[in-house]
Amino acid sequence: MLARLVLSSLSRRRARTAMAVLAIMAGSAVVTALFTTSFSLNDRMYREFRAFGANIVVLPPSSSIDAGLPGVSLDEVTDQGLIRESDLYRIKLIGNYSANVLGYAPVLYQVVSARSNASTQPVKAALAGTYFAHAEPKVAPGWTTGMRYIAAWWHVRGSWVKGDSDHNGSMIGVNVARALGLDIGGTYFANYSNPATRVEAEREFAVRGIVSTGGYEDDQMFVNLAAAGELSSRPGLVHAVYVSALCNACPAEEMAEEIEMSLAVRAKSVRQLVKSESAIIAGLDNLMFLTSAAVLSASAFVVATVMTTGVVERRREIGILKSVGASDGAIASVFLAEALSLGLFGGLAGLAAGILLAQAMSVGVFGTAAVLTPRVVPLAIGVSLAVAAGAAALPIRRALQVRPAAVLRGD
Repeated sequence: MLARLVLSSLSRRRARTAMAVLAIMAGSAVVTALFTTSFSLNDRMYREFRAFGANIVVLPPSSSIDAGLPGVSLDEVTDQGLIRESDLYRIKLIGNYSANVLGYAPVLYQVVSARSNASTQPVKAALAGTYFAHAEPKVAPGWTTGMRYIAAWWHVRGSWVKGDSDHNGSMIGVNVARALGLDIGGTYFANYSNPATRVEAEREFAVRGIVSTGGYEDDQMFVNLAAAGELSSRPGLVHAVYVSALCNACPAEEMAEEIEMSLAVRAKSVRQLVKSESAIIAGLDNLMFLTSAAVLSASAFVVATVMTTGVVERRREIGILKSVGASDGAIASVFLAEALSLGLFGGLAGLAAGILLAQAMSVGVFGTAAVLTPRVVPLAIGVSLAVAAGAAALPIRRALQVRPAAVLRGD
């Protein structure tokens, strides 16, 4: 009986029914498109953020080193408080968040006196031994990490040092290159004096690339970790490790704690970077939410208007139903069923349209296709039903206020 009444009412008012369905469809399509884009691209955005540097720093238990990050001072670099290189692979294998570790790069610092044939006098600078592209079979066959993967934001003129096999390759900051009069292909000598043994060591390096970041990297020289360890007589040791972690599904602080427990070191997140990333993502999510709310409000207004008009037109029908004994609950259920039917039809149509809209938005704005997340389906349908039910509240109230005697008299 209820289904027959609902279908009869909707079919007799096809124009208004179509208008209401289209309004809900528009709202559902926007919700589907925006949330599909948000869910599928949040992970991609966090990965893009990771191209701008590490967000976790691993330090020895008792030392602090200053290399452009809080708490690190090159003037305090000593043989105390070093981390064993052989333990670093465990950063990628931390228990709960191993999949979130995208890469890491250790750094062994030493202050050296550099000279070249083009320079008139030696230049004191920080030489950093690191991984450029280091394969780590203990993690997985073919898994590679290093500065090339976690510092893709560096502007490099020339080329990156190829990998661990290039013992003499070097990348130097633009300020150091200027001071030494060096360019791509040039060579320089790095002289290191061990403060403990007072033994000096010197090694020649060739410039593969010149780094320009606008930061502390412009004043440093970068060589392979093994070469730096050999120069300073500290093979297999590092001062710090920079970790690039994907933190959209977990707090960076929790990952840092996992690393601390795994390696018995100090690990801390770069709070400013993590907070900025979270703020940007949260801002985009809020924008999508507000946009969806505005469109859904407009959809609810249209549905409420259509149904209110229907109540006015059907006053005599409502009066007859009440006169033959229909309760307020029965009258309300008819209009609520009509509203939910509109919501279901509009929601399904909007879901299909929203998926197409999400693909167009993602490709056009972000250059990549969006992936439909299963949770978007019940979200779009549920929101459509909720909007339709909410929009029906006022028309139902108007319907329940109809007085059978007055209507039947023609008042």
